[in-house]
Parts: sequence; structure tokens; C-alpha cells
Amino acid sequence: MKQIERIDNDLASASTSERDELAQALAVAEEVLDTLVDVKHALKFDQTIEQAAQWIDRNMSNTSNKPMADLSKSMYAIASGIAHGYTWTTNYLQDTTDLSNIVADFLYAATTTTEAAVALYEAQASADGEIGESCPSHLRDTAERLYRTYAAGSPDLAAQAETGSTSAVPL
Repeated sequence: MKQIERIDNDLASASTSERDELAQALAVAEEVLDTLVDVKHALKFDQTIEQAAQWIDRNMSNTSNKPMADLSKSMYAIASGIAHGYTWTTNYLQDTTDLSNIVADFLYAATTTTEAAVALYEAQASADGEIGESCPSHLRDTAERLYRTYAAGSPDLAAQAETGSTSAVPL
């Protein structure tokens, strides 16, 4: 929309067809956004992050570490603030140690989330609950439990077992 305004105000040049193409793309984007407004109960991005963190806390076996649900809100806020260039984020960075702590928390969150993704992938990729060799050994118990919780007994899984297919079954 801003590009169209810049063209209309002679602040940027564009041919008539280029302007029309931008206007058409804007109309399509507005139509999609109008459709999404009507989606009921859709989570906002920060709510999705919080729900995912709670799922990780409920489903991952390593409970000795900092809960993701506690960490996710602050990490999301700080990462968003840094990404968008807000100056309030510098209040959390008084010295090098503060920056190191934030980076360590980000690395912990990234590692924990990746481990959850690997365990869930390995669980759903198994046709019979036998977790493959490619799954890291420290995640196998979790992957087996996730298989029983999310994949065992699904209609797609039963069809896969009958045909002998070993492709991944989406959850």
C-alpha cells in the first residue's frame, strides 16, 4: 500500500501495468486478511509460542531444567524487541554477563525445542513404534512415549502397516 501511495505521489516511478499489478496484489492480500479475521479461536503468535512451550514441558522427559513455559514469554519479548530495534531491550543488557545469560537462554530454548521436534518426528515416522537408529539415544524413550500418545492406533498408521510403507505419518 505504501508503495502505491509513493507512486501516486510521484515519489517512486512505475509503469501503469506495474502499478496495476501492485494494486491487484494488495487487493488479494486484503481479501486473505479479511478471511483470516473470521477464523475463530485462532491463536496469536505469542499464544502459539506459549502453547508450544507448555506442550514441551508436558511431553519432554528432562524436567530438571528450566521450564520452557517460564522462559518462552521473556525470550519471545526480548527476541521480538531486538528484531524490531526497540531500545527498551537495552535495559536487559547492562553488561556482558547479561548478554551472555540471554544468549545462553536462547540456546537452551533452541536446543530444547529442537529436541522436542526430533522426538516428535521420530515418533510419527515410526510405523510400529520401534524408534529408528537415527534418533539420538537420549530422546528414544521420549519418542517412544510420543508414539504411543500421538501415533499409535491412528488410521493412517494402520494403513501404513498393512501396505508395509515406512514413510512418515503426519500427526
